[in-house]
Amino acid sequence: MQRMLGHDPSTTLDYYADRFDDDLDEVANRLNSARADFATAYSLRTESGAEVSDLREMRG
Repeated sequence: MQRMLGHDPSTTLDYYADRFDDDLDEVANRLNSARADFATAYSLRTESGAEVSDLREMRG
């Protein structure tokens, strides 16, 4: 969009930066949720003692 309108980066940030505050909160919430899911999965994998190579062998 920036390129289409011929705006330089500072114009784009000056004009659009405050337009999507709620969207940024949603992105942050989703990233935090994904991080928590990854941490849980990693914890379960390491607690079971399974290594990545073990999991690959199990899959065949």
